[in-house]
Amino acid sequence: MPRPAAAPPATGAASRAAGVAALADELRPVLVRLGRRLRQEPVVPGLGAAHASVLTSLGQGPVTVSELAAREQMRVPSVVVLIGQLESRGLVRRGPDPVDRRRVWVTRTAAGDQLALAARRARTAWLAARLQRLTAAERQVLAQGLPLLERLLAEVA
Repeated sequence: MPRPAAAPPATGAASRAAGVAALADELRPVLVRLGRRLRQEPVVPGLGAAHASVLTSLGQGPVTVSELAAREQMRVPSVVVLIGQLESRGLVRRGPDPVDRRRVWVTRTAAGDQLALAARRARTAWLAARLQRLTAAERQVLAQGLPLLERLLAEVA
């Protein structure tokens, strides 16, 4: 059976766009898996990745439930449940807005701050152990790419 004719090689802008798309296609799942794996690093029994993520988000200061839901890309009812669970453990507290009593602000407690720090340390330790498996030259390549990843994030934020 004859094979179909190959497409002519892309040139110029089309070739660059195809290369960028191919890089994005390879980079995206790696970054997703890395982020997912880091979020899964256990800190406290019974406290899941979503709890740790909410605690991390609260490190940026008091936030409303709806703002937190938007940050976490979750539905408000789901965030309310998580906040209730964190509050029952003494990790967050809720308080009314002094101007608009319908709004509720959520903040981390001192215990929540300590747990968030422990979570960050656990994730950093997990990543550091994996980085140790690389050569010094490979770690240098990663270090040189960090500013580029920061630029990518800054442009979408």
